[in-house]
This record gives sequence, C-alpha cells and structure tokens, in this order.
Amino acid sequence: MASNWTQSAQWIWLPGYHEKENHPGRYFLFRKSFQWSATLNIDSLPVHVSADSRYRLFINGQRLSFGPCKSYMERWHYETVDLLPYLVEGENVLSARVLRYSCITAGSSSIFSTELPGFLSHCELENLSLSTDTTWKCLEETTRQIIPHSEWNFILGPPFLSNNERVQEAPELTGWKSPNFDDSAWGNAILQFRPVKMLPIQPPMETRSEANSRTS
Repeated sequence: MASNWTQSAQWIWLPGYHEKENHPGRYFLFRKSFQWSATLNIDSLPVHVSADSRYRLFINGQRLSFGPCKSYMERWHYETVDLLPYLVEGENVLSARVLRYSCITAGSSSIFSTELPGFLSHCELENLSLSTDTTWKCLEETTRQIIPHSEWNFILGPPFLSNNERVQEAPELTGWKSPNFDDSAWGNAILQFRPVKMLPIQPPMETRSEANSRTS
C-alpha cells in the first residue's frame, strides 16, 4: 500500500513546454544541488522517483536507477533509491535525464504517456530539500533526439519501440551531472498537476508458499 506522500508529492516540468509534430521522443535534464553533512545520524536516505515517460537518475555523476516500471494512467509506478552510500561531505547534486514520449506523435508502442509530462522526486527527510519543486533546474537536451519514423530506415525493421537516438556533441553540457557544473543559465521548473495513483514497483513473482514461509 502506498504511503500518504503520494497524495502530496509534486511533479515538475519545463515552463512553456508543448508537444511537437514529428518528435516521437525528447530529452530533458533536471538538477538539484544540496548540502550534506555526515553529522546527520541516519541509516539510509530513501528517495522515491518516477517520470512520464522514462528517467535515469544520478547522484554526483553516478547512475543510480532507471524507470519507472511500465505504468498506466490508473496505476503509475515509482522506484525507491537509497542515496546515502553515494553522498559526500559538502555539495552534492541529484540529477535526472528524462525521456518524454509524445502523446500526439507515434512513439514507443511499449511505453504509455499521459497528456501531462512530469518528473518526480520525493524525500521524506524534511530538512533535506530533495523533493521536486520550483527550485530544481531544468533544460531540454536538444542535442539528443529520438529518430522520428519519417527518417527511419525501414530496411532495419519497424521502429515500433522508438528507442534509436541521434546524439550530437554538446560541450556546454559537459559535467552536467557533477556538483561543480554551472547551471545558472538553466531555467527553474514549474509544478505539474498530475492526479495519478502512485504505487511502488512490486517484487518479483513468488509462490504463496514462499511468502508464507518468510512470515511464519
């Protein structure tokens, strides 16, 4: 059962965003710098993460997780990641690359997209501002694109997953996942209203006897 945080967690996105014709998927970057002190006496630092449509999460340049588990409007999943082992004394940065599949142009036949894009991070440690809000920095990564169907070489087969990228060099983004990166030219995120039921990813399928043996 999901905890109450799912009812109040804030989704964010880029201001002025509009879906574009012939763009099956576009990439967006998010960053949040924060200070950390090892004097905090905690055993773990769980953060819940999700996106519409896909995300990769990083802490200080290290990749932590990707997702979400395949979701639907009636049931949107999130992953929970422990940040504590990756933190350093002083400045840290939590960042994400989000792939948004279009809801008006044919994209991945395997991933569902709603009408509202969004990225979500939620940390229940109140004195550490890692939950998504308008202080997060964001930018569209225009140098990384999903190849549209109109430009696809059908000799290679049908592009039904739309996961083929075209990437150009972007010196201005070098080190964007690192704490010392200058994101002053990036914009601030805006809040998105997404009344969707959030559920954690489920453990792998198990037999009833296995479940009973652990609880007995």
